[in-house]
Amino acid sequence: MRAAPSSSNPFPSPAAPLPGRFASADRSATRGPDPCTERVRRSLEELDDAVFTALTGDLSALHRARSLWPMTLIEFGWEHVAESREQYLRRAAEVATRPDPDNISTPQRAMAAMEIVTLLTRY
Repeated sequence: MRAAPSSSNPFPSPAAPLPGRFASADRSATRGPDPCTERVRRSLEELDDAVFTALTGDLSALHRARSLWPMTLIEFGWEHVAESREQYLRRAAEVATRPDPDNISTPQRAMAAMEIVTLLTRY
């Protein structure tokens, strides 16, 4: 004899709110910006500035990126940095394989691109 199907479905209905960061979307509309989301945005902007500036060959920006990347990853997790990481890797590959707009390819830029790729794939 077969058991009757269970009435408790382990999967949420399509209309059910999603857990995690999507669940807070409705709250932010009524309460203003979520401070956690603002903190993530500010941290990612700072990381963007450091990485993209480092890819121009700026050594001080490269040092900032070396410290910001692991801190940001640890603090916010992969779900918040994955898209940025893809953009950084794409840009580093461009820098490593193509000259800049002025057709100047410098060893500093190539080394910075290699450093960024290493940094982003190490963690």
